[in-house]
Amino acid sequence: MPKETKSVAKRGEADLPIALDQLEGMSGQGFEDSDKDAYAIPFLRLLQGLSPQVNEDDPDVYIQGAKPGMFFNTITGALFGKSINVIPVHYMRDFVEWKPNRGGFVKSHGPDPSILDRITEIDEKNNSILDNGNIIQDSRNHYILIEGHLDKGPIIFGLSSSGIKHSRKWMTFMNALKLPGSDKTAPMFAGVWNLASVLNKNDDGTWYQIGDKTKTAVEFQRWVTQEELEAAVAARKLITSGAAKADYAGQDDDLPF
Repeated sequence: MPKETKSVAKRGEADLPIALDQLEGMSGQGFEDSDKDAYAIPFLRLLQGLSPQVNEDDPDVYIQGAKPGMFFNTITGALFGKSINVIPVHYMRDFVEWKPNRGGFVKSHGPDPSILDRITEIDEKNNSILDNGNIIQDSRNHYILIEGHLDKGPIIFGLSSSGIKHSRKWMTFMNALKLPGSDKTAPMFAGVWNLASVLNKNDDGTWYQIGDKTKTAVEFQRWVTQEELEAAVAARKLITSGAAKADYAGQDDDLPF
């Protein structure tokens, strides 16, 4: 089980100055007029050698204990080591537009590939440049729950560039998973999978990804428990209903280009 190394304060029933059952009777109140713009699904990212979160000389963004190759939550800053068990609940392709020179998030174009018709060039970093000068990124978004942290809700593990081939392989692995004693394909959220961080190297440098040129470091671990299944079904309903959206703006401090 991955360990979340950034502590989160928890308050128990003993801290409440009023009866717990009084609050339970009001559960959910106050959120009636909230929409998908009120909730942000964080991203699970792999820290790289140049990620600001690993730079001890930058106290504004440095995360204590952060090292290249670790998985981390882009909203809470929680670290999960170099290996993590997850429950995939949904998949969605998204074409995301960014301002050049790390200028930040512009717009999500969803899965419609027509935006690619506006690409005018591929720059020296292999980024696709639109006719307005912005960068368009093809992101394969895996919405997941993290084993042992079901209460934190869904998080997105987005794979782009060199990660796309690993996304495809993971999807192939999941689609090939059959229910025990049956020839029926298991629901995506029926299994717990391990993702491992792997160091890659080429003439342009080094980086971490869930695999390298020869192997995708994704392995089936076990079937979900009843608790995990219920959490996965609830998370998937939240995502597919449009009640939450990806927090692309929260990635502005650590863009991949």
